[in-house]
Amino acid sequence: MRLNEHCYVPRLLVKKGEMTALSEMNPVTLGAESDETMYPLLEIPDIEWNYEDECPDKEPDDFIAEKCKLIEGSWSQPAFLDAAAVVTNQNGNDEPVALIGKAFSELDGKTEMIPVLHDLETTSKAYEQVQSLIKHMSCSEVCLRFQDQKWLELINRAGFDSWLDGLGISEKRCHVIIDLQSHVDESSYNAVAIVLSNMILGLYKELDFVILGTAVPERLDPGVNEVPRCEWNNWRSVIAELGGGPIAFGDYGTVGLTMPTDIDPRMMSISGKFKYTLTDSWLLGKKGLFKGPKGIGGEAIKPILSAIAEDPRFLNNHCWADDWIKRVASGTLTKYGNPTTWVKEATLHHMSLVLEQVAAI
Repeated sequence: MRLNEHCYVPRLLVKKGEMTALSEMNPVTLGAESDETMYPLLEIPDIEWNYEDECPDKEPDDFIAEKCKLIEGSWSQPAFLDAAAVVTNQNGNDEPVALIGKAFSELDGKTEMIPVLHDLETTSKAYEQVQSLIKHMSCSEVCLRFQDQKWLELINRAGFDSWLDGLGISEKRCHVIIDLQSHVDESSYNAVAIVLSNMILGLYKELDFVILGTAVPERLDPGVNEVPRCEWNNWRSVIAELGGGPIAFGDYGTVGLTMPTDIDPRMMSISGKFKYTLTDSWLLGKKGLFKGPKGIGGEAIKPILSAIAEDPRFLNNHCWADDWIKRVASGTLTKYGNPTTWVKEATLHHMSLVLEQVAAI
């Protein structure tokens, strides 16, 4: 597999909303031939805390089995699987552990996954688990997902070669994700472009890359507001500057970073929210309460979807999600769903649009 500027790598948490959207993008579900332009980065989320019983919500084995079942029912094409640092709370702390081996054992070759590592460390449990997977031919490729500028370690070619030799695979079977998280300003992308063009691309002739980031804010302001899609706009500038090449586009879908909180979900108020993707910006909607004091349930989403449907840039007949928005806004559909539904529909529209955009590059 080889990534380029016509490929899309959405980071999706393995949760029901995002996985249901992914299943509707699956070439098998669509009855279409795969053109292999989308390679999802499927991230196993942390195990949630059960505040009532004061313990983790699930045991790691049961948790991984549940998440892998979601993956199996959603995607049949190659994808990146990130289970390298999952917080389980089994030891009474938030120290993340690697569950790569457990995940691959559950999947058992039912779908083609590429394990993700986060650094060039060769003594970690995550590295050992990937070594074992490659040795037993459970996978033949690997992905490096670098955050916090750790990708600059690639300048040390000897260190990378030692890391790769320990896994027993060649450079062309490795993929690199440069994860900028929410640092998606123009200067961040310019810095990546400079280092790639002046150093990294010359050192590594067979590596391919993803530049991943998100402009979706953690908290939405009330009303329907427009925010530039800086991750998309700045990635396009990098591609134009470098003249294309083995550099795919990646984003965090419509969910964004979703940083963990220490709030008992029983005490949380949940607003109606929807994130709608335009060509180069987002329409971010937040209005009435779905859950909480004076919460009105799914009806909280209707004024947001009505405002989106009335926007002249609304893509009226673009995909199934847009049809759903239109029907809710017009009142022909009175089942408004819940936050999981809203994530699913927003994600479906978003991925459909981005795939069209990268195909047109």
